[in-house]
Amino acid sequence: MKFACLSLCLSACLSISLSAYNFIILTLLGILFETPFLTILFYYLNRINVSLYTQGVLRVRKRVTLMAVTVTAIFGILWARDIIAHNLDSFTSLRISKLGYAVIHMLLLLNSAVNPFVYALVNTNFREKLQGMICCS
Repeated sequence: MKFACLSLCLSACLSISLSAYNFIILTLLGILFETPFLTILFYYLNRINVSLYTQGVLRVRKRVTLMAVTVTAIFGILWARDIIAHNLDSFTSLRISKLGYAVIHMLLLLNSAVNPFVYALVNTNFREKLQGMICCS
């Protein structure tokens, strides 16, 4: 009887410590994702005076910023589902099915597949090089 009580107590303590560990890891991942995104966003919202730069440099910077914000937003949107699903599994009584996790993991793979297309839409130089590679010219 004492062994069962001790086992139940240890199981509850382990469950609480794993939940706390998951919460800390997921919080750190959220902070690590938000920091570069918000830094880029705030930096370019308060951009430096236009008279210091030529129009060509500003145009390039805007394209690079658009590409970085787009890639970061797509990353956040596609990875948010995984973070939410793991939080629901860890901290609530809701459980995500295997099919749900399969769909979520396919979205994570989609993140890597979408990046070249984003680069091609924004960067003409990248688009030309990619066309040269695909067409073997």
